[in-house]
Amino acid sequence: MEKTLEEKKKLAAKVIAALKKEYPDADCTLDYNEAWKLLVSVRLAAQCTDARVNVVVQDLYKKFPDVKALAEADVDEIEEIVRPCGLGRSKARDISACMKILYEQYHGNVPDDFDALLKLPGVGRKSANLIMGDVFGKPAIVTDTHCIRLTNRIGLVDGIKEPKNLIVPIGTPFAHAIEAAGGLQGDVWKVIAGGPMMGRSQADLSTPVIKGTNAIVALTSADDLESPHPSCIRCGKCVSVCPMGLQPLYLYRFSRCRDVGMLRQYSILDCVECGCCAYTCPGKLPIVAAIREGKQRVREEPS
Repeated sequence: MEKTLEEKKKLAAKVIAALKKEYPDADCTLDYNEAWKLLVSVRLAAQCTDARVNVVVQDLYKKFPDVKALAEADVDEIEEIVRPCGLGRSKARDISACMKILYEQYHGNVPDDFDALLKLPGVGRKSANLIMGDVFGKPAIVTDTHCIRLTNRIGLVDGIKEPKNLIVPIGTPFAHAIEAAGGLQGDVWKVIAGGPMMGRSQADLSTPVIKGTNAIVALTSADDLESPHPSCIRCGKCVSVCPMGLQPLYLYRFSRCRDVGMLRQYSILDCVECGCCAYTCPGKLPIVAAIREGKQRVREEPS
């Protein structure tokens, strides 16, 4: 039976109270003693653990101890140090460009304005909110795709009758897992492996659970955000939220027209498929799906 809005509010309040009791001293797990260092660490943490970032930045700050030094550093030198965090080239490029802006425009300080933070290379809404809340103590909500997956598991969505955590053998069909959770309910129009932003739609519920399966999400018609006639209006919102500092609107366009050369030029393989671009797009373009197709073409066609 679907929950009412009031029932969901009560459940959410109960979960928040339990989390506060379990984690009374919850804090940022990235080590920093200056705002610019947190900015660097947040960029390095994309597709990497905070624990590894905390180790890598020790060598980075030893060689480049302040904003000026990092702004003047060669991108190749930065990349050599941050490579263990993954996506070394794009992260080094963003860190270098970001530090240059801080040094030249903000006298080495991190701006305490949300919109100004979003204009920094490699800074998306999640990173900006973290800086605003953790450094400047301003109201901010730091969230990512994990929160979406957790709300499904907690039971704040309606597609599954009895949302729950299940331990099943690898190879178990999705249909069996869904049945163990009470089955589907409501007007379910899509079943996704993973979260709504990074997950992949499933055409057949006989799809087996694999090692990387972390969630099965059932979306109802109320969650249908697709546009019947999508078109890009070039608003730039996808660019402002991209954690990798890419330009998703162009990746979408070149993927649709199968221009492999331009896809390489715009660094399509650096995309981590987080789904932020598609989520924020007012036209509800299937940007991530197009990028996945584009990445496949780039990998298949020799450079």
